[in-house]
Amino acid sequence: MNANASQICVILNSKANGGKGLARWNLFLTTPKAKELALANAPLFDQAHGLQPWIEEKIAQGYRRFVVAGGDGSINNAVNALMKSPQGALCSLGAIGTGSSNDFHKPRTKNHRETIAGFACRLNFEEAKPHDLGHVQMDDGSTLYFAINASVGITANANAFFNEAGSGFQKLKRKWVDGA
Repeated sequence: MNANASQICVILNSKANGGKGLARWNLFLTTPKAKELALANAPLFDQAHGLQPWIEEKIAQGYRRFVVAGGDGSINNAVNALMKSPQGALCSLGAIGTGSSNDFHKPRTKNHRETIAGFACRLNFEEAKPHDLGHVQMDDGSTLYFAINASVGITANANAFFNEAGSGFQKLKRKWVDGA
């Protein structure tokens, strides 16, 4: 087994939870669990675009453990990148709920789900088990994967659009949120 197989890569959404993701990640890095997993020194990717080639590069380097620090949309992006990679199904996915709702982490009291520094987490790689994923075949022939209990990212995409749309939309949002 490659030495990197037990090491972890981090997929960070620094903009999760209305832009609080980076501050939440930095808080999490101060915890004993973050230190135990050496997350401060782990290869880190912080962006939605370009995740697929980065994951494939890390898998080629022998990494098999990935931690997502973000919300359900971030989990969705990671699941899709892993499942579209030739060796992705051989990887383990952990998560730190720094997003808004974090449905993927619920319920928090079962199946080795814990709360660390106030964040729901799934970080027990030693007892990782296969989980069901769903997939949808799109009209254009592409496949969209989703983790059961984490949605397909539609709400996260809508929130991103709502928060990052053009200046005209931003003006409308300030005056009439419901209309926006």
